[in-house]
Amino acid sequence: MKLGTLLSAFACMTLSMGFATPAKAEDPIKIGVYMPLTGQNAFAGQLELEGIQLAHKIAPTVLGRPVELVIVDNKSDKVEAANAVKRLAERDNVTAIIGTYASSLSLAGGEVAERAKVPVLATSSTNPLVTQGKKYYFRACFIDPYQGAAAATYAYKNLGYKKAAVLTDVANDYAVGLSNFFKKTFKKIGGELVADMKYSSGDQDFTAQLTELISKKPDIVFMPAYFAEGAIIMKQARELGATFVLMGGDAMDNPDTVKIAGKAAEGFMQTAFPYDMTMKDMNDQAKAFTEAWKKNFPNKDPNGIDLAYVKELKEVRRGRIKEYAETHASATYVADCSKVWTVPCDIALPCATQNEINKESAEALVKNGCTVVCEGANMPSTPEAIEVYLSNGVLYGPAKAANAGGVATSGLEMSQNSERLSWSFEEVDAKLKGIMEGIFHASYDASVAAGSEGNLMVGANCAGFLKVATAMMAQGITY
Repeated sequence: MKLGTLLSAFACMTLSMGFATPAKAEDPIKIGVYMPLTGQNAFAGQLELEGIQLAHKIAPTVLGRPVELVIVDNKSDKVEAANAVKRLAERDNVTAIIGTYASSLSLAGGEVAERAKVPVLATSSTNPLVTQGKKYYFRACFIDPYQGAAAATYAYKNLGYKKAAVLTDVANDYAVGLSNFFKKTFKKIGGELVADMKYSSGDQDFTAQLTELISKKPDIVFMPAYFAEGAIIMKQARELGATFVLMGGDAMDNPDTVKIAGKAAEGFMQTAFPYDMTMKDMNDQAKAFTEAWKKNFPNKDPNGIDLAYVKELKEVRRGRIKEYAETHASATYVADCSKVWTVPCDIALPCATQNEINKESAEALVKNGCTVVCEGANMPSTPEAIEVYLSNGVLYGPAKAANAGGVATSGLEMSQNSERLSWSFEEVDAKLKGIMEGIFHASYDASVAAGSEGNLMVGANCAGFLKVATAMMAQGITY
């Protein structure tokens, strides 16, 4: 099936099954998308979303009616995944849903979809329980019984390894399921399981588990981890002197597994659907995707920005960001920050340092079609640059307003400490959102009152002055 037709076929299928109500020809067919766009699985979720959006661009209509995508972030969280499906089904009234990456998230969303009787097509959820016993949940990928059995059979029969061990993330449904199928098949065909070690998502130190594994002397260790954790396990295993072979599942199918693990990835194996933009023997579907991607994203790597590598580079190794370009062929490191602003963009977010955008950089942004500049650092634009924004109709969010989130978050932390409270992430996020919305409205309203509607710099100056003046007057101080 060619790229774009899967989306159309899914919509047609749901209509033919009777899930849609009579509608006018101009009414859109609403298809929900719930993906982990933030959190642990954001890297994969963002990639899958871009693939869906590309398919939508190629096939924007079904049966003569436009298709509308309704996108919700499930935040890599089971509760949020269930809430996302509930929202799409009940509030947005979608015809069908696409998603999600990660079996645990599909398992959470699947129960809600069944009750709502809304069909869902999982993109890469391989645990068999995702669709087992379900009438409305489908998938477009292989399943773990097949993947786990293939890995075990290859290790035993093709490589000749007789002793195996597993290292499993017990907090991850995908990992638990795939590990179980590997163990079952390996023992069934004559192999010996010498160790069954466990850890939990988010762990960073695997010394205890790896030391125990080394003592058991397996020929191969199967670890169905996500790629960032898997790469860390590889490095720590080699640092401890482990000589066994490491094998992973499809969640390790990422070029950055090797980039993060470095030399420790030597000899590592994994199961996956093979794909690379430079493959010589692509099938027709892969060719169609690759050509469509190159046409629509000529300057973008289909693997996107490697956030996991950036975190490992900056937070673990404390390296320089220029190292990213040394290991990612699609990336270019620009030493002079002023050159960054010559790159065509719709929105510019200067968040690094003071005066990083001067008049020339601002003029380059305007020339290349930039329509929004929002500051995330203290005074990153020079006065001359700001004048360029304003005189050319660029929507400008000044730092004193747009960059107030950090101070606001500190204030929320102080409030919790003084009142001996502990707010959840969601509560803090909601409060911060309310604060930032209030700052925007105060700035905009002040710009209107000052006769400069929409000039948020004028508005923020006026609103800030009025807030300070009002506080002084309340204390009995007037000038």
